[in-house]
Amino acid sequence: MFYKMFKYVAFMALLCWGLSSSFAQQTLLNENGGLETGDTTGWEFNGVTMEVISGDEALQGNYSLHVYNLSTVNAWASQARALAGYTFEQGKVYTFSCFLKTEPGVTRDMSMRFQENGTWTVFPAQTITINDEWMEYYITTDVLTRTYTPARAGWEFGTSAEEIWFDEAKVYEGEYVPTVLIDLPNAKMPNPADGATDVRRDVILSWMPAEIAGTHDVYLGTMFEDVNDGERSNPRSVLVSQNQIPNMYDPPGLLEFGQIYYWRIDEVAADGMVFKGDVWSFTVEPFAYPIENIIATSSSNTPAQEPEHTVNGSGLDDSGLLHGNDSTGTMWLSSSTEVQPSWIAYEFDRLYKLHKMWIWNYNDSWEQAIGVGIKDATIEYSMDGNNLTTLGTTHEFTQSPGTADYAHNTTIDFEGVPVKSVKITANSNWGDILKQYGLSEVRFLYVPVAAREPSPVSSATGVETEVVIGWRAGREAVTHDVYLSDDEQAVIDGTAPVETVTETNYGPLSLDLGKTYYWKVNEVNESEAITTWQSNIWSFTTVNFLIIDDMEAYNDLDPADPASNRIFNAWIDGYDVTAAINLCRCLTTIPLENPKQL
Repeated sequence: MFYKMFKYVAFMALLCWGLSSSFAQQTLLNENGGLETGDTTGWEFNGVTMEVISGDEALQGNYSLHVYNLSTVNAWASQARALAGYTFEQGKVYTFSCFLKTEPGVTRDMSMRFQENGTWTVFPAQTITINDEWMEYYITTDVLTRTYTPARAGWEFGTSAEEIWFDEAKVYEGEYVPTVLIDLPNAKMPNPADGATDVRRDVILSWMPAEIAGTHDVYLGTMFEDVNDGERSNPRSVLVSQNQIPNMYDPPGLLEFGQIYYWRIDEVAADGMVFKGDVWSFTVEPFAYPIENIIATSSSNTPAQEPEHTVNGSGLDDSGLLHGNDSTGTMWLSSSTEVQPSWIAYEFDRLYKLHKMWIWNYNDSWEQAIGVGIKDATIEYSMDGNNLTTLGTTHEFTQSPGTADYAHNTTIDFEGVPVKSVKITANSNWGDILKQYGLSEVRFLYVPVAAREPSPVSSATGVETEVVIGWRAGREAVTHDVYLSDDEQAVIDGTAPVETVTETNYGPLSLDLGKTYYWKVNEVNESEAITTWQSNIWSFTTVNFLIIDDMEAYNDLDPADPASNRIFNAWIDGYDVTAAINLCRCLTTIPLENPKQL
């Protein structure tokens, strides 16, 4: 009578019944020990709350069991068992095993036991200590001296309240055989990655299929429950493709801006067996993005209430949406002694297609009493940073409450005009007591019509000379003008060589070793009011040398062996050559068209 613990080791096997294991010859006496019915059929519990969990929390397969709300009154008040009613025969040996773990960072004791119903005779029991890693625990009887019936195998949880997770419970005749855990033949490596954000609306979903998969069932929707619970007999309107062969799926049309999508791939074997996959998620790109790296200036300010505090997030909470009501170092307030009108201006790093401006008005705790938050304002914008155009007429900014957790309450719509800078001039404030005017935070949202996300990333080094450069297209682009040169100013001025392409990549290129190149992409759409949007200037530096041979592929196998790859079959070793050649010198002098001849 003893117990052991075995760490969870997953083998990259694909069909457990294809493994050579002595366990394959054993017959389980319990049912649903792996919870793969998705419910607790075959299990009994007293004094606890239980739930079947799925996804990444499961040890193996799709489901595991989570037990919580355990009683701490006495040792036997909370119990679980792999369904009672067994007959254990005299002269035989029986084993009870299960994978268990508890909460992170803790350990707990519990009792693992065989027990006869009615007489409550234990044959045997063992206290085990579990931790926060999946481990297999087991208990094996001695040769039974009599028959026990009806009997049960299970656990008493003691008086500890820590939660417990169960999986792969087994009751069988015979000595203990370690459980071989396998990776089920599920789809892996989702693209977009699980939890990805800012995913393009025209994304094509892809995955690495299981080797046994002949076809794939694709589930896609905006509700986790629908995607998780959908199946062929009840598709819940999210089974978007059944029995498809490619390991990619192109959703029809465009996905919704800012929407979270859930998706799942079920792998279908040649015999029709369906292996349910994990549920993954991604969030589609927003319609508009916040502008960063803004320079704020103003006509004046009071100490510790400078204009930059309106664009540096200094007063916002972790969500970036709620502002506090302590103005020191978090808001802008104009000086009462300076010449009026008071104004605050914002300069961007380049031209943007401006969507909206969010305003958090001045929100000090005394704002409702004094009212220095801007009320009526004139808003002007510039495409070049110099010539100003007035946006509409006078705009009213809603007064703030002067309380913590203040959400922006004024939105100004710029309707997609191209903007390089914005100026706000205060015409009045809410109190009409002091000649001071203030704001808490301003956020500008733009539509991404310029190319972005260059590949290689800007300033990358060690780039191959035959690189294919790429980028994320601007939202309205029809064609892309690619400027590339080792002359940065030529790229800036637009005098560098240019190629027009329709795809979001260009190459492969033929570049020089050890040189820095500069490039940009102009997004072009002749049907728009602004036909061309320039990207930032990006750069990369190519490798300093080429690798002729890293010498890692050679071996010393007999030449008759198909796998033989001896070095002298690729390199002339000097045999029968009248003059020995120094290898290092040779590598610097041999023409590249015949690099392996020494």
